[in-house]
Amino acid sequence: MILFITIYSFLSVMLYSLLLLYYCKGIKNTALVLNDNSIKPLFISIVVCFRNEEKHLPELLDALLNQDYPSDKYEIILYNDASDDGSVAIVKNYTAKYPQHRIILRNVVLKNGQYSAKKVAISDAVALSTADWILVTDADCSPAPSWVSVINQAIANSRAQLIAGPVFIRPERHRLNKIQYTELLTLNAVSAGSMGLQVPLMCNGANLAFSRDMFIALQPYSNNYHIPSGDDMFLLLAVLQHQNYKTTYLAHEHALVYTHAQRSLADYMNQKTRWASKSKYYAAASIKRTALIVFNANLALLCSLLLLLNVNLFFAVAAILIIKSYADWVCAKTLADKTQTPVLSFVDMATMQYAEALLTIVVAAKSVFGSYIWKGRKQQI
Repeated sequence: MILFITIYSFLSVMLYSLLLLYYCKGIKNTALVLNDNSIKPLFISIVVCFRNEEKHLPELLDALLNQDYPSDKYEIILYNDASDDGSVAIVKNYTAKYPQHRIILRNVVLKNGQYSAKKVAISDAVALSTADWILVTDADCSPAPSWVSVINQAIANSRAQLIAGPVFIRPERHRLNKIQYTELLTLNAVSAGSMGLQVPLMCNGANLAFSRDMFIALQPYSNNYHIPSGDDMFLLLAVLQHQNYKTTYLAHEHALVYTHAQRSLADYMNQKTRWASKSKYYAAASIKRTALIVFNANLALLCSLLLLLNVNLFFAVAAILIIKSYADWVCAKTLADKTQTPVLSFVDMATMQYAEALLTIVVAAKSVFGSYIWKGRKQQI
C-alpha cells in the first residue's frame, strides 16, 4: 500500500506540474495591446447584472464612468435581479448625476425554467444594444481605468471574436484572502495559457468581451438557462464548436478587473461549489481531462500524508509538496509578471497547498451531491 501511494502521488503531481508548465508557454502568446492612437474606437456596451450590491456598486460605477475611453462610445447597461436593498437607488442617483453618460437600468425578467439572471441579462442586452462589442463584468468588481481602451485595441490587434481578461482578488491581510488570491491567479494563468496555445479551457465572466454578431449567431444559452451559473463557460463552449471564431486572452495590466475575496469560509465554499457545479454539463473532452488531472493531483497530495506513517518517507512527502507548489508558483508568477501584479512567495504558496487541496476535494463532492447558497438563494445541484 505504501508503495502504491508513493507511486500514485508522484505520478499524479508530476503530470499536473508538467501540464501547468506547458500552459506557461501559452501565456507568452496572449494578445498584445497596440499603442496606436489611430485605432477607431468601437461603440461598446458594458453589461452588469446585480443583486443586493449596494456595498459594491459605487466602486464599480466610479470605475466605469472614469474610463479613458470616449464617453459617447460606450454605454453601461445594468440589470437588477430582484434586489431588496439600496442598489436600484444608487444606480438612479448615478444616472441623474452623470447625464453625459449613457446608463441604462433594466429589470431581469425570468421566465419559467430560467434560473440564471445573468444569462437572461446578457441575452437581453445583446438584443437591446446596437454596439459592435459587449463587455461583461460583475457588480462587485472594479476594472482598471484603461479597461475599455485596451480591449478596443486588442479587438483590432487579435481579430478575435471573444477576448478573456484577468480577474484578480484585491490583496488584503487575512489568510482566506491569500488562498483566494492565489487560486484565482492560478486559474487565470491556466485560462491565459490554454488560450495562448489555442486550446481554450476557461474564462471568467467578470472580465469578458465578445462580438455581438457572434453571440446572435451562436445563441449560446438557448439550452442552458436552467443551469444557474456558467454564462462565461457556455459561451466559450459554443464558440469552440465553430472554427470560424477565434478566442484570445488579454494579459495586460490595463486590462485588469479586481474583485473582492469572500470574507467567510462558508461564502468561499459556496462560491467554489457554484463554479464547480456547472462542470458536469461540459462536453469538451479537454476540459474534462484537465479537471481530472487537477482533482487527481490534489487528492494525491492529501494521500501522500499517509506516507508519514513511515518516518523514513518524510523527504518523499516533502518532495511531492515542493513539486506541486513549484508548478503552481511558476505558472502564477508567469501571468503576474506579464500583468505587473504581485504574487505570493513560493513558501506562502507551499504552506497553503494542503488546505487548498482539501477544499478542492470537498467542493468536488459537494458540486455533485450537494447544494449551495448564492445571493440569498439556495440552488440544488
